[in-house]
Amino acid sequence: MTMELTQNNQPPSHRLHHTGRWATAIMGLLIVFVLQYGYFMREELARHTVLRPLLERLCILASCEIPMRKDISKIIIVNRDIRSAMDSKHILGVNITLKNIASHVQPYPQMQLNFSDLSGKIIAGRRFDPDEYLSKEMDINEGMMPQIPVIAHLEILDPGAQATTFEFGFF
Repeated sequence: MTMELTQNNQPPSHRLHHTGRWATAIMGLLIVFVLQYGYFMREELARHTVLRPLLERLCILASCEIPMRKDISKIIIVNRDIRSAMDSKHILGVNITLKNIASHVQPYPQMQLNFSDLSGKIIAGRRFDPDEYLSKEMDINEGMMPQIPVIAHLEILDPGAQATTFEFGFF
C-alpha cells in the first residue's frame, strides 16, 4: 500500500487537520478582538441606536456599564433669570429651568455662562458642572429625565456694568 505524499512529505489529511487548527485559532483571535473592541469602544458604539441593545446585553455578561445616551441639542432652557442678590450688590443669582426634550434619559450637561458687552465681546464667562448648579438633594447619576423641568441655581460674582448681555451654552 502506498500513501500519497505532498510536496512537503505530509499526507493530505494531516495538512487538512493542520489548516483546520489554524483556521480555528484565527477565528478565536478574531472573536477576542471583536469583544475587546466592543468593550473598550462601548461608549462610542453605544451612540448607535442599532448597536446599543446588543452592547447592553454584552455588558450584563461582562459586568461593564454603558454611559447614558447624550444629545445636548435636546436640552433646552425653558426659563432663565439673572438678578442681583438681595444680600450683596456684588453677587448675581442665576435661575435657569432646563428640560430634556429627548425621548431618553441623558446626563446633565456642563453649562457655560458668558457675559458680553454691547459690541458682543465676551468679558466674563465660566463653565459649571452639574454638581455646581443642581440642588444637593438631586442624584446627578440618575440623569436628566425626559420632559421633566429641572431648576438650576447659581450665585456668581457680578461681572460689572459693562456686561449687558448673557448667553448660556451646554457641553
